[in-house]
Amino acid sequence: MTKKRIVFYAGVLVVLIAGWFFGFYYGYPYYQGWKYMRGASQFLEEYTQPFKDDKTGGATPEETWEMFLTALKAEDFKTAADLFDVEEQEGRLEWLQEVKENGFLDDMVRDLTVDKLDPVFVYDTIAQYVVGLPGEEVNASISFRKNKFTNLWKILDI
Repeated sequence: MTKKRIVFYAGVLVVLIAGWFFGFYYGYPYYQGWKYMRGASQFLEEYTQPFKDDKTGGATPEETWEMFLTALKAEDFKTAADLFDVEEQEGRLEWLQEVKENGFLDDMVRDLTVDKLDPVFVYDTIAQYVVGLPGEEVNASISFRKNKFTNLWKILDI
């Protein structure tokens, strides 16, 4: 092997080692950041998809409430539960079925049926109402939240 060839291969080796070092030192953090952001983006998409797919609810909290009462009166617990916030629907379906099984459905419908909900506060994406007849105690407090993906109001809590 000639001296020129040795110097050439040594130079190539130095360039490769330097490239690997700088690539690892400077490039790896960018890769890790990209990988983290990709994972976060996928998680966010998976988390928000049920909210995007949720098409049950009213244009106003009052409309959602009327839909809920109509579903309760018809004993359509699936529709009634679908009017709750996405994260609450499964548990609320079980709760409504228990109310029916325990014989409290008629009492619940009677206590929650009023001519007009009494607003405590109403903002752009959240609202709070109370149910009760004038001069009587409050029967229930109802919280609503607007689904920002579909612009439909959902029951957050009763």
